[in-house]
Amino acid sequence: MDALFLKNAPPFDPAWLEYEGSANLLTHSAALSPLKRQGRYASECRLLTAKMTAPGTRDHHLRQITKTHLTMPSTSYGFPIPMIKYGTPITTNTTTSPLSTTTILYIHGGGLLIGEADSEELSCLRISDFLSSLGPSAVYSVGYRLMPTHAAQTCPADCLSVFSFLKQRVPKPNKLILVGSSSGG
Repeated sequence: MDALFLKNAPPFDPAWLEYEGSANLLTHSAALSPLKRQGRYASECRLLTAKMTAPGTRDHHLRQITKTHLTMPSTSYGFPIPMIKYGTPITTNTTTSPLSTTTILYIHGGGLLIGEADSEELSCLRISDFLSSLGPSAVYSVGYRLMPTHAAQTCPADCLSVFSFLKQRVPKPNKLILVGSSSGG
């Protein structure tokens, strides 16, 4: 049984150490406050999306998908909840016009601490691209309020406000599908 326990940790793979060095992962920075982490994470997500959809990349065609920035008032205090609609451009008032045949509400992950409506833009673009081959569709990504600035219950309450808003506007028997990752799932 003793043969199953390592007395010393095995050495790191040299290729991994080279990657850590080139990606500047070997330097340890001081812990960031949640508010600073929110801004850094948002910037990193935007840079990654730009990199993944740059000319010459596999996903460059996703840049053709229309993005419309919207807000809708929360049911509590009327806070304007940011959303991004991926799909066909809006030509009429979204508060009175019916939505597309398939509507997806995408809720980003981030442990209710980080993330914005565009944090998982690449996923939303890919979903929108796939759905467009099936007919009229739209993907809405919600930028719910985050902790610690807001109480934990505010995050799902904002998502529920957006869900209710979309549910009232999706004509029957059309589909409203919830999609999300991590805490958004």
